[in-house]
Amino acid sequence: GQVHASMKPVLQLFLREQVIFSSVVRHLLRWYVMFLRCLLWPWTSLGRLGARTSCPPITNRLLLLPAVDLAKSIRTRQVTCAEVVEAYISRAREVNPLVNAIVQDRFQEALVEAGEIDGLLSSGRLSLEHLENNLPLLGVPLTVKETIAVRGMSNNGAWSIVPSHTAREDADIVKLLREAGAIPLLVTNTPELCMNWETDNPRVGRTNNPYDPRRTPGGSSGGEAALLASAASVMGVASDIGGSLRLPAMFTGVYGHKPTPGYVSNRGHRPSSPDDYWDHYFTLGPMCRYACDLPLILRTMIFDQRKALELRLDEQVDVTKVKVFYMEEDGPERMFTDSVNPEMKAAMRTAVSHLREKYGISV
Repeated sequence: GQVHASMKPVLQLFLREQVIFSSVVRHLLRWYVMFLRCLLWPWTSLGRLGARTSCPPITNRLLLLPAVDLAKSIRTRQVTCAEVVEAYISRAREVNPLVNAIVQDRFQEALVEAGEIDGLLSSGRLSLEHLENNLPLLGVPLTVKETIAVRGMSNNGAWSIVPSHTAREDADIVKLLREAGAIPLLVTNTPELCMNWETDNPRVGRTNNPYDPRRTPGGSSGGEAALLASAASVMGVASDIGGSLRLPAMFTGVYGHKPTPGYVSNRGHRPSSPDDYWDHYFTLGPMCRYACDLPLILRTMIFDQRKALELRLDEQVDVTKVKVFYMEEDGPERMFTDSVNPEMKAAMRTAVSHLREKYGISV
């Protein structure tokens, strides 16, 4: 009903007092949070006081080729599959003491599989056209987030309160990538049950950013990101519900794509959920060092190739018709979050200017 005229001044006074009270509480909480940050800053900064180290330089040119180029070089016998696999095994062993990203490897099995592929190619039984169309990733090394099942490998989600779990069969996407010729090398580190934006757990420990081991590679797919960024992997698969493969990609300067849910099978991922809406938000997706590899890897991972055609992955995108939105802060009323670093804002503005000036994109 309507407010009686005599009550309006009282109501207005009450609302004004509520606004004032909320403002006072907000400012008090903000000052309290700032006090805690100042109090804890010396302790949280200790980890950054050590000398900065970085990954050893890349000396093998094979580590600098995209997956599509590696696959072409292998099937045309410009390089052997064994040489490629050995290069990535050597690099993984070289950088892992620094990044701590490997949960379990299958290097010996991978070398055997590489030898079999070289034997197949030497026989000449399959034409180049057949290899390109049916085995587009033949001989290309693959790394997999530990939460995604690889037959015979750890698949425990880094859960510390339950015994170790070994996958009895491949997850659907791993099976599809194997069928396309990829060779799994190892499974990579993740926080317990993927529940962190960093990658740390009691079983394996903390995974480090290869550009500065004092920093995090993000999470929950930080193990994948760390190996990709250090050239110890060229392509990988990970999972995402709220940024788990996109954020680590951003933290380490590699590429990660969260596909539209429903195109890639989630079967074989631990943990999972019986919730009906789980598959509406959660999905598995590709990570890689080179953007040119994303379409091929994603197309290979899609379980129904009729649905893959719907995505039109081979069509050129008219970027001038794309609208881009961005924000530099999460609003003036933020209370429990830090302000965005000036360097991050500067980088974002540079990207915005580039999109506007070079491509005429509406930002």
